[in-house]
Amino acid sequence: MRRIIALVAIALVGLSAGVAAGCGDKTKVVTDTGKNGQTTVKTVADVSFAKTKFVLHMGLAYGAFSRYIKNPYQRGAFKKGAPKRKRAIVKAALAGAFSYRELKLARRAAESSEVLRTKLLGPFDTVLDQFGGALAGLKDGKLPTDLGSLIGGMAGLKTIASGAGFDFSEKNAPIPGL
Repeated sequence: MRRIIALVAIALVGLSAGVAAGCGDKTKVVTDTGKNGQTTVKTVADVSFAKTKFVLHMGLAYGAFSRYIKNPYQRGAFKKGAPKRKRAIVKAALAGAFSYRELKLARRAAESSEVLRTKLLGPFDTVLDQFGGALAGLKDGKLPTDLGSLIGGMAGLKTIASGAGFDFSEKNAPIPGL
């Protein structure tokens, strides 16, 4: 019972902090030129220290994803008959939600930076779409069948970011009470 109360309290504090942080955001107008020469003008959030925040949020997202989704998947913890399978699936669902949120924050920071926006937004959107589909399946209590492609997408995103000069490493993000 204490674990549930602690998790609910942590979730409420996180949500209230997210709402408070979202108030009064500054925006800026950016112009991107596509490969065909077409220019696109859009308004994006003006994130201070965008590159630093990108690396921080990507490290947290990749660490939680690796620890609670990728590694258990590779060990076979999600297969029927595996010991503590339900526990592994619950941890994966929580870590997936956390990673998805951190990825969205990293994308927001990348959108604010000229260098990151031009090199990473396309692959980022692909991985976010994969994550959204996987989380929808986990919420229904079903493991996504394309978990391997999601793992590949995250690894590819890490490789592209490293190639752009923004290497990040895993940051352990233990789930309190589990």
